[in-house]
Amino acid sequence: MIVDYARIAVVADEEKKVLRALRHALTFLRKRFFRAWAIYLIIVALTVAGTVIFHAVLGRLGAVGLGRVVIGLVWMQIYIVFRIWVRTLFVAAQAEFYRAHPY
Repeated sequence: MIVDYARIAVVADEEKKVLRALRHALTFLRKRFFRAWAIYLIIVALTVAGTVIFHAVLGRLGAVGLGRVVIGLVWMQIYIVFRIWVRTLFVAAQAEFYRAHPY
């Protein structure tokens, strides 16, 4: 989480020195750790729920017949898009939180 906020600090603050951005991130998290952690936990809960749904549906598909195999592959691709979306959401939520609460 510290490294994520340091990356955001490099971009948001237009900081050229990475160690200074790391210090900004540590200062930011020291003041707002539990709020930042709450964002993290909400997105992790969303990811876990999506993963449980993925495995539940994939378990019901099985691998009997070509049609189910193709549907299973499409379902796996949908899951990959979901994971990419979650990661994008995670970075966007952290960046917005960082910009809304200057250190």
